[in-house]
Amino acid sequence: MKPFQFPAIRPIAERAGLIRMFNLLLQESLPNHLVGRVQVLNLRADTLVLGVDHGSLATQARFQSGQWLNQLNLAAQAYPRLPKLTGIEIRINAEPPLKKLRRPGLPPDAETRQALLNLAASEPDPKLAEAMRRLAQVRNQRRHTTVPADESSERSTRSDEA
Repeated sequence: MKPFQFPAIRPIAERAGLIRMFNLLLQESLPNHLVGRVQVLNLRADTLVLGVDHGSLATQARFQSGQWLNQLNLAAQAYPRLPKLTGIEIRINAEPPLKKLRRPGLPPDAETRQALLNLAASEPDPKLAEAMRRLAQVRNQRRHTTVPADESSERSTRSDEA
């Protein structure tokens, strides 16, 4: 472990290292359909706290926790700093995984479009040059496909009412 400039950080970093190591060992011992869906959340005394993403998965995890406990203790023997576990606690993660929101990008202005066309003309890679030319032509297409004329007039009347 790296030496720390601030001694107060050492116990926090060591605890985080233990949790991370147990999570790596857990992921190696899980069946393929559970990898990534069961995570180590905490280590309390000698009890490992696992988080799952769904209630039905929590039931399955509780059923298999004894087997996982034995596998983790066997794997942890290779690492002398890891404590021997006496139990596993299962929790359901309250937060659902974050979804990536797709926001429509703004179309490039005339100056940016011209710069893209100039770059495309001097680009040796034909695929990249073609992608730059397509991006430069996006301006008119996006305006008409994202907000049809009917909806734009409805939006302006709604905003006037508010």
